[in-house]
Amino acid sequence: MNLSKRSLVCALMILPFAVGCPKEEIVDTGDDTGTEGTRAPDYYEPTGFFVDGIFAYDAESNTIGPFTQPDSDEETPTIVTITLQDENGDTCETFITTLTVLNAPAWLTTVNEAGDDTVYSGFSLDDAVTVSSNCSDFDFDPDVFGTADELIERIAAFTWGLGISEISNTTNAPIADQLEAAVIDQLSQAEWDEDWAPYVMGGGFHVSQGAEDPGQFLNFNYTRGFGVDENRKLTYVDVDNSGDYNPTDAGDGDTLTPITTADVSDGTVPSGVYSISAFFGAGIDGVFTL
Repeated sequence: MNLSKRSLVCALMILPFAVGCPKEEIVDTGDDTGTEGTRAPDYYEPTGFFVDGIFAYDAESNTIGPFTQPDSDEETPTIVTITLQDENGDTCETFITTLTVLNAPAWLTTVNEAGDDTVYSGFSLDDAVTVSSNCSDFDFDPDVFGTADELIERIAAFTWGLGISEISNTTNAPIADQLEAAVIDQLSQAEWDEDWAPYVMGGGFHVSQGAEDPGQFLNFNYTRGFGVDENRKLTYVDVDNSGDYNPTDAGDGDTLTPITTADVSDGTVPSGVYSISAFFGAGIDGVFTL
């Protein structure tokens, strides 16, 4: 798999609960014609993919499950999002969700015993999932990907999982250094020191191709966490003392209770909702291509 670095601007937009990135404008530079003088097929040609997700972790039962927002009793499912991206920055997303309570996966022990990564908590999706995608809105080269529906089925056929880990700074995925540099460059040193450094953790995704495949954990992500109560409902700081949840995007309102990096520094993950965001992506050839 080939590494490509995701734009931090894009990554910031999926924190904490939105998924996906806006499409960039593509400028038509003129006619693209075939040898017969007719326009050649204009296919969407993704070259890489990113994996993001959201889930709630219960430390007492060591399980993953759905959660609720501070102002709602409707359950938000565990979500794994696979985003395809082309060289122009255009993306399409496949969302795999479940309301099932999931136990710690076998790969957690396997990955940690291998010694390459330290993963504190994680999961793999089971068969009780719902799949949705906007990739069917795109025209793919049938010789490379098959139809859009076939590609979506191929993506969903993998077993996807996510994990919270120590933040990576390996040769192949130096997220700790590059994430800090990107935040400072695009935001400021003060914002890194105040809003990122105390809260950012490592993360990654696990992918396998069936029961016989042990799979692979790729620590390409970073993680932010937010506190929950005993019912997996997100907790918040009632800044305006109103007794009701008024989020900051509505003005100077309430903020979700953050989980700090220090809270997991010894490998003990507290109960909370965790947003795992992609910083690096992987090449698509041989993964989703025919």
